[in-house]
Amino acid sequence: MGLREHVTLADFWRAFESGDSGQLLSCMYAFEASPGQTALVESGVPLALGAGCFALEIQEPSDLTLRLERRTASGSVVPDEICHLGIGYAAMFSLIRCDHLSREQLLQKYVMEPKPLYEWPNGRIIRLVDDAACPYFQMDRVEVVSCLDFPAPAQFYGLFVLQGKGQLLCKDRHFPLFPGEQFFVPADCPAIRLSADESLSVIRFSGPQAPVR
Repeated sequence: MGLREHVTLADFWRAFESGDSGQLLSCMYAFEASPGQTALVESGVPLALGAGCFALEIQEPSDLTLRLERRTASGSVVPDEICHLGIGYAAMFSLIRCDHLSREQLLQKYVMEPKPLYEWPNGRIIRLVDDAACPYFQMDRVEVVSCLDFPAPAQFYGLFVLQGKGQLLCKDRHFPLFPGEQFFVPADCPAIRLSADESLSVIRFSGPQAPVR
């Protein structure tokens, strides 16, 4: 994630032109991912996920993502149009951030420190991404021991089940919860309850809390 401190955009371009993924990766910092870790990757920051890394990625539509590989892992050639989305490679590389950060500076800037938000005997909410880090969305981890109630929301949010099993209850409807299940909760939806059959961990994410100017 991110370009190494002494790598220039010209270096990165040459690595891209070579078509060698190894050269591209050597221009970037490599970090060991750990379970539960959260990274906020800002626009323009190059990112690659290594083998064995399972990640929940919440982002803008994928058709706004620029690709840095011209060939897939299976050897198929990726058309130029798919890589730069029609803006051309010069414009694409002008968007890449080259902040010359040290490894420690990059970790401090982009790896989020979880902050306990609420805690009760039957569960807790941990803030993963807050307004200070990003004005465009927030993200929490909700850990349910028995059950937690959420009032009718003023704005929409999404839920993604990380682990455990249980039920989502809304009025007279019950929805099973299991890893990988996801829900869109619209604004003014009736209050919901998350009920755990076994220890339940859910990611909750939402848009800006106030208009972004």
